[in-house]
Amino acid sequence: MTEAEEREINIKIGKNLRAIRQLRNITQEKLAESLGVTFQQVQKYERGKNRVTGGKMVRISEALNAPIMDFFAGIVDEMPTKAILEISPERMKILKILEELNSSEIEKSLRLLIDAFIKK
Repeated sequence: MTEAEEREINIKIGKNLRAIRQLRNITQEKLAESLGVTFQQVQKYERGKNRVTGGKMVRISEALNAPIMDFFAGIVDEMPTKAILEISPERMKILKILEELNSSEIEKSLRLLIDAFIKK
């Protein structure tokens, strides 16, 4: 693997990190505090400027309550074909609202509504 390829992987991991953090409504400052680093360091992780070590990745995964493999979406062949980064801003807003509601009944009702639109 070339240095350029490694850099691209670091950038993708950073973009996934940012998307997951935003989905969880967690600021860079809050994440940095839980990791014991500065928010500037979190910015560098998200931009792919600094690599995230294995140990730090575990801590980030715990802080964001996200499976480690989510940070590798779009990188590893076994990953789902649609990476988090491909979600439109409007869909991201909907996901954030659903995350905050945390209600299976509402999700079920919304799913029925969506199914009704699809059948038209």
